[in-house]
Amino acid sequence: MPFVPQFDVYKPADILRWLKIGSQSLRSVDLKPVKRDEISLKGVVGAALGKALDIGKATVASAGGWAIDRLEYRFHEDRLEMLGAGLPKSILYSEIRSVTSSKRTFQVVYEGGKLTLRPYAWLLVSGVKVPLGWERNGMEVSFELLAEELAARAKLEVLPSYRRRALA
Repeated sequence: MPFVPQFDVYKPADILRWLKIGSQSLRSVDLKPVKRDEISLKGVVGAALGKALDIGKATVASAGGWAIDRLEYRFHEDRLEMLGAGLPKSILYSEIRSVTSSKRTFQVVYEGGKLTLRPYAWLLVSGVKVPLGWERNGMEVSFELLAEELAARAKLEVLPSYRRRALA
């Protein structure tokens, strides 16, 4: 009998695999020596700087993949639990006062603080930038569904940010 979790889980979609593959290929920097007839101070410094930047990009991509790999939102009966690179955090649905949306984020106001839900990564194709979605219990869903489910469990509506300012 398969294990069935007692809560709904949102995790980043399978983009992690591509981030890991990409960071590995960036790490395999060509460290061949410069040919004797091409030696100039400008050329050597430029080549070394370019290789250092490539290694730095690989490190950032790898660290980003590590952080995304640990990101998880768990919807329990009474609370949202957030796991990630930092300490775990829980918010009771009954403490949530509002969920508002702007173009690229969702703002959750609850007793004792605010939480901003941002996309963990973006896809840019032909000048069109879209947030990557989640895997909810193993099924791919849109980025917005996380905030919509949180609002529904808190018995609220997701409001546009301009309506929140008007109501305040």
